[in-house]
Amino acid sequence: MSFYLKPKKGWNLFEKHKALIDSLYAVFMPLVNKSDWSYHNFTSDTAIFEDGAGNTIYLEFEKQEERINNMVVSIKENIGGKMDELVKRIASEYDLDNLSHDR
Repeated sequence: MSFYLKPKKGWNLFEKHKALIDSLYAVFMPLVNKSDWSYHNFTSDTAIFEDGAGNTIYLEFEKQEERINNMVVSIKENIGGKMDELVKRIASEYDLDNLSHDR
């Protein structure tokens, strides 16, 4: 299942890019450092956090980690509902819409 998260007025008018980016990195980099998750940064305008079950947080940036263009959370294994909780928390805290999802 994939969740495409987007601000109600679009990423261009979103004013909390830095706060959202900092929040995501603060949550996931400690997990990466403990080897619970991996971090992929294949290009200067993308970042992917992935756990061993294949759950991912995908970020696409307009400028190197300054402004988000796209954010996708892909859930392959929702152990204990933790990924769903994460999506809801991020969406609520930063006023993001869950535009669509697939199964």
